[in-house]
Amino acid sequence: MQRITTNQYIVTASFCILTSKIMTMPTVVFSYAGKDAIFSVVINILVDLVIVLLVTGLIQKYPNITFLDLLTKKFTRIGAIIISTLLVAFLLFKGVFLLQETLSFFTLTLYEKVNFWMLLIPALLTVLYISYKGLNTLGRSIDIYWVFVFITVLIILVISVMQTDFGANLPYFEQGFLPVLRGSMHTSIYAGNGLLLLFFMGKVEHNPKIFKHTCILSIIVALLVIFNDFVFYCLFGDFVPYCTFALSNLSQYNPFVTELGHIGWLSIIESTINLIFVSSLCCYCVRQYLQFTFKIGKKIVSTLICGAMYLTIIYIFDFTLYNMLDFVKNYGFYYNLGLIPLMIILCIVLHSTAQKKKKTSKNNIFLEGNIKCKSQG
Repeated sequence: MQRITTNQYIVTASFCILTSKIMTMPTVVFSYAGKDAIFSVVINILVDLVIVLLVTGLIQKYPNITFLDLLTKKFTRIGAIIISTLLVAFLLFKGVFLLQETLSFFTLTLYEKVNFWMLLIPALLTVLYISYKGLNTLGRSIDIYWVFVFITVLIILVISVMQTDFGANLPYFEQGFLPVLRGSMHTSIYAGNGLLLLFFMGKVEHNPKIFKHTCILSIIVALLVIFNDFVFYCLFGDFVPYCTFALSNLSQYNPFVTELGHIGWLSIIESTINLIFVSSLCCYCVRQYLQFTFKIGKKIVSTLICGAMYLTIIYIFDFTLYNMLDFVKNYGFYYNLGLIPLMIILCIVLHSTAQKKKKTSKNNIFLEGNIKCKSQG
């Protein structure tokens, strides 16, 4: 069984919190929450943070069993298929959404005229190839470029802070807390990224400090994303609805970046690599599900099926990001609002059963010791 190192897992977990949160999410949230949007962003990120920490705890408690095998052990094979199907439906759409988000950034922002298929085919083949190669390739990839992604995001943040009026959106909550909840609910597609980490169970090198280190880096990344979105809202105010890709607008309209020779574009392109990477992770999860559920022996078969599913969903939404966003905001969020709490409860249940098992084993050892003492006495 392929495994990734603890450091590779920790960075991957932090990427789950970062992904999409500084691209299209700020604008979509603003359409519901207005100038209180930053608080909706905080809620979405907290959901992701909770999921990442819960899953990391499971990985630490069940170091040698995969998620699908654990579900089979606890809920039988049929129960495991039902639960995993609900989860994979979310991850499949998430993977396609991230791919479409990346392609739309290039077609709508970076290039004036470009053949969509010339972008789609190489991007999809990249996603499928990384998924096919498995965790070892995923781990090596993240070892190479994670530093560049974080540095480039920091570049945009630092140069944008110089122009920011942090009191631009005051006062908050003029219409109460309802817009904040509405903004978080309708943009739930941006939360729950950490659920893909469930498919890493049993495939991470055991390290007793994995939870602590994941917690520290995840909190740092969460604060970085929140502050980045806060700066974006303060800079653009009522013009946020006209900024589809927050990260690109932060650099495009910053005069300091222009003096640096548009170094901001480098930051944006590096961030799109993160989108492709997480889309590949989602594809990897779908492939694992297909092999488990339909007992597909060859990886190439499950990979090709994933590719066909990706293309089908993109075709259904007419190869347009805005069509996907409209579906998510108006209909798809109901599914997410049901699934995400369900998976959080599932993780808590799996945690509690692990603790009970440990307590039971300790009690058995204690009873055995007492019996030996009595027999010797």
